[in-house]
Amino acid sequence: MTLRAALLVASAAALAMQGVYLALVRRGVACAAAAPAPPAAPDVPVSVVVAARDEAARIGALVDALSAQTHRALDIVVVDDGSTDRTRDVLAAWAARDVRVRVLPNTGAAGKKGALATGIAAARAPVVLLTDADCAPPPGWAAALAGYAALPVPPVVVGYAPYRRRAGGRGGAALEGAARYETFAAAVLTLATVGLGRPYMAVGRTLAVPVSAFLAVGGFARHAHLLSGDDDLLVQDIAAARAAPIVHALGADTYVPSDAPTSWRAWLRQKRRHLSDGRHYPRGVQAHLAAYHGSASILWLAPAAGWPGAVLLAARLAGLAWASAPAARLLGARDLLAWMPLHEFGHLLYNALLAPVSMARPLRRW
Repeated sequence: MTLRAALLVASAAALAMQGVYLALVRRGVACAAAAPAPPAAPDVPVSVVVAARDEAARIGALVDALSAQTHRALDIVVVDDGSTDRTRDVLAAWAARDVRVRVLPNTGAAGKKGALATGIAAARAPVVLLTDADCAPPPGWAAALAGYAALPVPPVVVGYAPYRRRAGGRGGAALEGAARYETFAAAVLTLATVGLGRPYMAVGRTLAVPVSAFLAVGGFARHAHLLSGDDDLLVQDIAAARAAPIVHALGADTYVPSDAPTSWRAWLRQKRRHLSDGRHYPRGVQAHLAAYHGSASILWLAPAAGWPGAVLLAARLAGLAWASAPAARLLGARDLLAWMPLHEFGHLLYNALLAPVSMARPLRRW
């Protein structure tokens, strides 16, 4: 068998594998979308917990956003993780004018997980809503998630946290596009796997967690030594222990936007930190992710075998667009589909180069 023929055979097998995965993605998205949203529960208490460290320049948007929440029974806990700038002054001024707000020092281990654990321990409600200090949840965010808290068995609620369409910094529009697409691609898999009952991913910018489920898995204890994992590894622990159901929130009120990093270096460092969690994923999840991304990578080599290989790659991209279109509609990201081939090539490099490095050499500093 010639090298060209071998590449075509491998590419055909990769396309078949992609077909199975993409069909599952579309099915999972449909299942997640079919789950009914809970009714409004304006009197059900929920606590928002935020960890902040040296966020004085960016936390104003969060202050404004949480101050504008429409949910009545809201408790807001912000934990200062040893800030050295004016973060504490900004937070103290906010607490002085809003009785719902409490600002606490981190009394746990230094770092985001210790700060979040401090805030969760101080929460007055049985369900906590987690977001980040550089985010701006929409006014109906807490109200939408409080509906889930009112269910007989409150679930973990995974959400979508897109980057805003706002070019800036040294990377400009190219960086914004890459960051937005990577976030969307991860969100598609998150939505699909929740819909299939196999959740493995979440984002800390919007996540609702019953305190009982958090305590049932020992909080962050299993991965306290890692920089990140306060979202995806926590959800995996809760799913493995069956400590709570896991659902995906849909609707503009539940989406929490933030600004993309303003330089390629900052974005790549952030992604390295997030990707490093992959080495701690269950073996089955690692195997599926390797098969999915690996088979996609093989198809990018297929055009080297001539026009039949190019057809195989085109078929994969068409299948990806078919599988992603319902999620793009639900998540308000249809503009990303127009440039999908270009974004996918960048995503290939991201997964092929950055993921192995991140898993082999995880970052030790934030």
